[in-house]
Amino acid sequence: MRLLVYGGVVGTEVAPISGKEDLLEMTAPLPNSHPIAPTALRLFFDTHGQIRSLTTGDYLCWEGESADAFYRVEAGELELQIFAGDLGFITVSTLGPGDCLGWACLLPPYSWRLSARAASPSVVVACDADMLRTHCENNPRFGYEVSRFVLKLIASRIRATRRKLLRTS
Repeated sequence: MRLLVYGGVVGTEVAPISGKEDLLEMTAPLPNSHPIAPTALRLFFDTHGQIRSLTTGDYLCWEGESADAFYRVEAGELELQIFAGDLGFITVSTLGPGDCLGWACLLPPYSWRLSARAASPSVVVACDADMLRTHCENNPRFGYEVSRFVLKLIASRIRATRRKLLRTS
């Protein structure tokens, strides 16, 4: 292994990626990489959340529609889907109990970037997006914790999607 200097930063040479297996290993879920909602957000859900039940096949949200809630899955499974024209809906990820959905309600233009379909009978807790955004703005510490959680959530989803794409290619 050689030491490399780039822009004044010393590092080690990275071994070249030899194939698909190396890429899959690089995108494998990290230990404890499943984002856990901070205590303040869990309390917010418990205090302000409304329970919604879905039967298999029900859609919780549709790609392109207004994102008006942030959700926590309590039971069942939700498939996150994107619409791919002639290919129809493609499932890019599946969420289960403890997973959250709804970062789109926190960032303009506040519209869903995907659809979420119940793969089994499911229960979610929904928090009103306007209330959550207001609470984040009025309570900077809470807003910071929510922002950190959402960034971890997005990073986790990107990693899972990359891994899925590598397995199917």
